[in-house]
Amino acid sequence: MRKEWKSRRRSREAAGRPAKARGPREARPGEPRASGADLLSVVRTFGFPTAFPASVLREADREAAKETAAEESRRVDRTKDLVYTIDPSDAKDHDDAISVERRKDGYRLGVHIADVSFYVREGSALDREAFRRGNSVYLPGFVIPMLPEPLSNDVCSLRPNRRRLAHTIVIDFDANGSPIKWRFEESVIRSRAKLSYEEVQRFFDEGKADAKTLRVAENLLLARTLARLLFRRRSEEGSLDFDLPEAKVVLDERGEVVEIGRRVRLESHRLIEEFMLAANRAVAVEVMRKGQPLLYRVHGRPDRESLAFFSYMMDRLGYSFPVSDDMRPIRFARFLEKIKLAPDADLVHELMLRSMQKAVYQRENIGHFGLAFRHYTHFTSPIRRYPDLFVHRMLRALRGRSGYVPSYARRLAPRIDAVGKHCSETERAAEAAERLAVRMLQARYLAKRLGEEFEGRITGVVRFGFFVRIDGLGAEGLVRTSLLEGDEFRFDERNARLIGRRTRTVFRMGDRVRVGIARADPSRGEIDLYLPRGEEGGRESRRGQTGRTRRRQSPSGRSSSAGCS
Repeated sequence: MRKEWKSRRRSREAAGRPAKARGPREARPGEPRASGADLLSVVRTFGFPTAFPASVLREADREAAKETAAEESRRVDRTKDLVYTIDPSDAKDHDDAISVERRKDGYRLGVHIADVSFYVREGSALDREAFRRGNSVYLPGFVIPMLPEPLSNDVCSLRPNRRRLAHTIVIDFDANGSPIKWRFEESVIRSRAKLSYEEVQRFFDEGKADAKTLRVAENLLLARTLARLLFRRRSEEGSLDFDLPEAKVVLDERGEVVEIGRRVRLESHRLIEEFMLAANRAVAVEVMRKGQPLLYRVHGRPDRESLAFFSYMMDRLGYSFPVSDDMRPIRFARFLEKIKLAPDADLVHELMLRSMQKAVYQRENIGHFGLAFRHYTHFTSPIRRYPDLFVHRMLRALRGRSGYVPSYARRLAPRIDAVGKHCSETERAAEAAERLAVRMLQARYLAKRLGEEFEGRITGVVRFGFFVRIDGLGAEGLVRTSLLEGDEFRFDERNARLIGRRTRTVFRMGDRVRVGIARADPSRGEIDLYLPRGEEGGRESRRGQTGRTRRRQSPSGRSSSAGCS
């Protein structure tokens, strides 16, 4: 989820929190590490900067040493509030903290975000470099940060027992989790505890607080109650909750890959996601009410062609998902809920994601289809995303203004457009780099296991073969038709399947197969698979069934039907 590197960020778009690597530090090309060659090749491929200019580093040091007493005196003092952070166990840059109170008529949520804009002044060398980078790039065990370490890991990081400047949004909810009102503050906070997702989840699962969770244990239970209410309400409104397992790569101290697999999404992750969503949404609504332009985070409606293909693939898998021109997120959400216990639920989630457009930053607000939000922005991660830093500055500029200011809007519009276009592009590059780095390290790990056999599921079919995701490992490899003995295969593009001309054996999306590791090339992130002897004709795809589809049973025992970001 957001503070861990991930292979599929789109599935976590709802969280509003970007991926985060283990052991964040700036890339050092000359540093010898076992996996360094792979990761550095990714850095070079995408042209990422490997060092900050000297002028930026000098400015970062000056800003980090800046006196804040006068600034603190004019802000709302929240240092006595029970504020804490929940992050990965090895996180160093804590840019969001929470506080939760029970009120007689509901709940009060405080979301406290590091005030990076106080240190990174618009137009400064720091600001220009942050804009150029657009965002931090997180690879397994390796990071190219947006801001230098004196800011990202120190004065801007909401470390425990330190006074920190923050942008705070306080949201009051009724007993059902519906927002009643909110207010924004420039604040001073002091985090009481630095918790990890795993520590919080262990407390939720076992009900026993350890030394770190003890002082906030009761509040964690209150936070969980509120987060569940928010999730239920969001789900009822049609917000999509993609729950795809994420690829996991574990490195040892030397950078060797010691484990690959799938990362489990915990309830502690969901808790923070819900609170960040609420904050991001409130910011967007607040600016909209003032009638001022904003850098929105938008997600367009899927196009009809993509939806038609998704519907067709659902029919091939044994489900029914009819599409129309007025598709709403609630239909997708209901469909995902219906198939969530099905054995191929992960594949359905992935195919639905492929049918969706990519979220982008822009001034025109077209809403966020996946979240079923009419107004949404990014506000909660200014240490790692330039758009969030930009939105912080906009909030400060609008403070005290109650209506539309034409001169302000005219001056800001071109800047919003430039930031939106550039940061959408840098985000795509970061995502592509993360995926490539994961594939390279997965290939490095499996290069030591040539000839071993695994179970997997077909996730894609192309003219020259089919892709299989290996159970439990999260790695995907290719079975080439040129290596399939005893038959020639015809590609049926419409049905996304391969058909043996002689045996009529069929390989199609969703089929279970047994495969072996034939070749793994870490430098290219490629894994070639083969079918063990005796497997070529004995899988789920049967002879004589190339013209019809088996109906599968839903978890309830009846044929599945559609209805669903």
